Amino acid sequence: MESDVSEPVHHSFLAEGIEDHRPQILHELQRLLGSEGSIIAYNAGFEEGVLRELVEAFPEYTDWLEAILTRIVDLLFSFTNFHYYHASQEDTASLKKVLLAVTGKGYEEMGIGTGMDASITYERIMYGSATKEEIARLRADLVKYCKLDTEGMIWIVDELRKLSD
Repeated sequence: MESDVSEPVHHSFLAEGIEDHRPQILHELQRLLGSEGSIIAYNAGFEEGVLRELVEAFPEYTDWLEAILTRIVDLLFSFTNFHYYHASQEDTASLKKVLLAVTGKGYEEMGIGTGMDASITYERIMYGSATKEEIARLRADLVKYCKLDTEGMIWIVDELRKLSD
């Protein structure tokens, strides 16, 4: 969310073409994340690792990375430390299981339902033999999947707030 009173805004970046889009991704992240406010992640360690790899390749973003790392809040922490647990999580704190346990919402109706499916789909549209029509459909499925991950974190935070009131 852009402020405490604004509606959430989803931003996505799904590269097209096989050229190196990493500088563009870093530039967009820097622009969108700004210089203040919390950055909510689910499994911040993974996200930080990816960002560190990017910055290793593009060291001009080092100061920016160090500044945002202090702003990252890991939503996963609440579930791995059992501040919240529901039996339907089936002994896992994965976003998919937590989202379903906390909100009742899931990925069942999605064309892509897991991170692995998303990775394979992305590789297929970038390097596979998919037709233009398939690529358009698969790109839309990828954006929808990523958007649900983002929305899911917002819904989880909202539900946790209700429980703590």
